[in-house]
Amino acid sequence: MSRTSKETKRIIKRATFLRRLLKENGLILHGFDPGVSAFKKVGKNPFTKQWHLASLNFDSTEWAWLEPLLLELRRLRRLDSGAKNG
Repeated sequence: MSRTSKETKRIIKRATFLRRLLKENGLILHGFDPGVSAFKKVGKNPFTKQWHLASLNFDSTEWAWLEPLLLELRRLRRLDSGAKNG
């Protein structure tokens, strides 16, 4: 079953939003729907200089609880940043 252009655009828009939201909190989007999975850099291998990644998985219920908190944190950071710059 193929997706419509409208569905594809919706998926891309959601992925872009999630990627940015997670990046603001030091995470890398890995997948979504249902829920969200992400990676967190936890250190570099001293020999290969490659990052060690920890996997974080939020099921749909957990993500429904966490996403509004991350959005509120984003809003507060922007207010704080505006206050410091203003």
